[in-house]
Amino acid sequence: MKKVTFSSLFVSLALLCGGSAVGWAIAGKLAGNEAGSDFLCLSIVLMSPIYLAQVVLFFISRTRLFLQLAFISVFGFSLLWFMLSLSLPILWIVEVGQPLKMITVFFTVLLFAIKGYEGIRVFEETWARKRGSITMHYNPDRHILDWEKFLKSFQLSFSLFPSGVPVWMGRILTVVLVLSMIVGLNLRKVYPIPSIFAWGIPCLVASSVLIQIMAVNILQAVKVMQLEKAMGVKIEALGSSETG
Repeated sequence: MKKVTFSSLFVSLALLCGGSAVGWAIAGKLAGNEAGSDFLCLSIVLMSPIYLAQVVLFFISRTRLFLQLAFISVFGFSLLWFMLSLSLPILWIVEVGQPLKMITVFFTVLLFAIKGYEGIRVFEETWARKRGSITMHYNPDRHILDWEKFLKSFQLSFSLFPSGVPVWMGRILTVVLVLSMIVGLNLRKVYPIPSIFAWGIPCLVASSVLIQIMAVNILQAVKVMQLEKAMGVKIEALGSSETG
């Protein structure tokens, strides 16, 4: 497994600050300075514990596989916040009615729940079939597990849309989402409020894929923690003799 490097902290901080700055600018432009300030305050409240958790996990992870997987899981929140910051300002725009805001929130929560559940379901099903082969990648003398090689056998894949959506329909919807983002970005000065929906909705759909990936990452950390408890040892990651 690749080492968790110090640069990961810088990338995470850039994503958190970048997303907050973009969201603050959008909210301020479309809903006024007070809305921008409110968004910035919310950003600080959410960013601080996320980044603090990453810093702590980074410095204590060392070679332990569980902690490295936990760091990767928390790192996902930085990218998720960046994506959400492009669409969250919708909630501060007065011209957007409460019913439409509620529909947007409901759609987002539902989509995230579906994709998160899908990621967990697929991983659990694959784990049930593949867990027996984990001994092939584990060194019992040094308590080292080649998790990356073991995980390759899972052949995990992530799609933009929930399972059940036909491939041809998925391709059409992907084109529609891309065109919507392009049109939204080009019309942001002429029709600022409709444009934020035009690029915000595709961002929410893309964020749902992150939710699926994050769910799988969190589940990986849980599985390793369960293995450690069952075996009574602390499992180390292969190729992570140093951190930083």
